[in-house]
Amino acid sequence: MGRDDTKTVLRKARYLSREVPRLLYKYRKRLPDNVMWEMADATRELRGLLAESVHDNARISDVAERLDEMVDNNLDFGAGEELWDYAETLVAALLIALFIRTFLFEAFKIPSGSMIPTLMVDDHIFVSKFIYGVRLPFSRVRLFDWREPERGEVIVFEYPGDDEEHGKDFIKRVVAIPGDRIRVENNLVYINGSVTEGTRVITRHTQCKMAPGEKCTHLPQLGDRTVFARAGRRARLPGCPCTYLMESGGGTTWMTQHVWPTVECACTTFEDKEPPASNSPDWPDMRQRLSFLDGWTDQGERWLRRKPDGRIDMEVPEGYVFVMGDNRDNSKDGRYWGLVPRENIRGKALFIWWAGANRWNRMFRFVH
Repeated sequence: MGRDDTKTVLRKARYLSREVPRLLYKYRKRLPDNVMWEMADATRELRGLLAESVHDNARISDVAERLDEMVDNNLDFGAGEELWDYAETLVAALLIALFIRTFLFEAFKIPSGSMIPTLMVDDHIFVSKFIYGVRLPFSRVRLFDWREPERGEVIVFEYPGDDEEHGKDFIKRVVAIPGDRIRVENNLVYINGSVTEGTRVITRHTQCKMAPGEKCTHLPQLGDRTVFARAGRRARLPGCPCTYLMESGGGTTWMTQHVWPTVECACTTFEDKEPPASNSPDWPDMRQRLSFLDGWTDQGERWLRRKPDGRIDMEVPEGYVFVMGDNRDNSKDGRYWGLVPRENIRGKALFIWWAGANRWNRMFRFVH
């Protein structure tokens, strides 16, 4: 027996010594007992020969051939059996994936720039669906609740309005929870009469971060003589000047960006050619009062508190949360369409698992 033939015999023998026990266990209910014992004895004999320090190649070849013939005669159930095995594996994998997606985690792609600078357009994140409780599949019915959303958490929810966005998934940050009274003055968020804890200015005189393909321009301030000297007239300048604020709540810290209150900024994207939402640095105001009374909550004016100086606080009722985007001047959020019912919340954003080929430093970053 040549050297190559010896290698082939040993390779086949080792394969049979590993594979036959697996096949015997798998098909133990379909094989007669005498066949089972005969094949098991042959396998033990083959393993003993392979374990010897000096191989008897001729004997190994004979036992391997005999065992291979028994496999062909007794374990060849045809292609249908193999296809059934593949089908079982595929069905099991699909059921596991469905269980994970329904009750544990779900992937979500950021569709807009409303959460800049925390989340960028086309960031791919994982959302925890069980952290607030478990819902019945394809419904808003919760089997049980673990805990309630907290201030500062970024959540994914079904849009609560009845317009063309109805049923779509949105992602925003929880700013106020049941029992909170909220208002915004000069871009500062007031909860129960006090500025959000830890709020401080991070940067000034910098350009706003924008979504891919978004083009923004702004009119220079009337008092800026340097800009006039460069432009020669009050022409639009590229970009939008922003201020970044650091905010905290519920043990979480995050940044928000705000266009300067005195600057007129206009943005468009290559996709829709429409300007973004434009939010006032003060909210709510008297102009919005009627929209609150018409459709925000069933209770209407009960949740609006007028101050002696004419300002209004919005009180969040039980069973709702109030959300805003971190890109405060380009986010169509609770300031437009109201409150998010508890049953609409799908889960909490966990971390970015894919951020695109040119944003490797953002991958596997937790969402705060």
